[in-house]
Amino acid sequence: MSIRVIEIGGKGVRRADVEGKKIDIVVVPQNQLYCLERLVEFATQNLPIETKAVAFSSAGVIEAYDLIVNSPNVHWLDGERLASTVTKYCGQPAFVFNDMETAVTGMAELFPELSFFLGATWSSGIGERLYRKGFGIVSASEGGHTMVDFSPYARLCGCGMRGCIEAVAGGLSTIQRVVMETQTLGIVVSGNPCSFLDRAYQSGDKWAREVYGGIAVAMGVHLATILQFNLDLQAVVWKGTFAQHALRLPGIEQAIRASMRNHLMNHSWEAKLTFRLVPEPPEAIEDAESFIGAATLATNLLNL
Repeated sequence: MSIRVIEIGGKGVRRADVEGKKIDIVVVPQNQLYCLERLVEFATQNLPIETKAVAFSSAGVIEAYDLIVNSPNVHWLDGERLASTVTKYCGQPAFVFNDMETAVTGMAELFPELSFFLGATWSSGIGERLYRKGFGIVSASEGGHTMVDFSPYARLCGCGMRGCIEAVAGGLSTIQRVVMETQTLGIVVSGNPCSFLDRAYQSGDKWAREVYGGIAVAMGVHLATILQFNLDLQAVVWKGTFAQHALRLPGIEQAIRASMRNHLMNHSWEAKLTFRLVPEPPEAIEDAESFIGAATLATNLLNL
């Protein structure tokens, strides 16, 4: 079943025609999209005759697979009934899904051997969903805003609270931390602050080791809390730029796991939790799990 998928995320808007796990050429708009009408035109442009539905993957709060209550990346979509508009325009069934729903559903397709896992986006922010085979996504959640720092000086999060795991370990907060640390030390940052942090960490710079040390401790506390509520959890499947870089640095996964053990009643629980990374280019199309997940969710609704 061929599904036209439009991914609306931090990297902009992209579309592809998806059949199962097969993703056709990914297309980006030639001109900037600035209103609902232009988005609908892009979404339905050159729509193959075999297309059965149009599916959107978008960050934010979605109601009834249609209404975008709030879109943190594209605010001109706030309050718009995107799916209804597309159906009126082209006559095809259309659905809008939260981007974490699509990503985690796609992860389940990419890792069919996992019966129960935590799908986590670790990028500028942190988003999570639990997935159980036979049930799908167990529940909506805002795990990225679980508190891990209860001190009066905890970092302020974009959600308005202090001490969230996103405020301690998210990419945006890490950039702020790198800027403050380097300014204090009189170090000139060249290029992307997170990439600069990675290079300094690999060079053994004390300040970079301390930044990543704090991130690892906080992430370990966070994962230990989740694991103690879900003792049969098999894996964390990670996506996102920060995860792809940080978890490949020497010692970071080990530091996270050490922090987990320090906050678990039974240390053996940490050992059974595996870490997986979604395939990235050149092995797979960037954000393949989101395209596959949106197509899977749309197909499931069509088959109801």
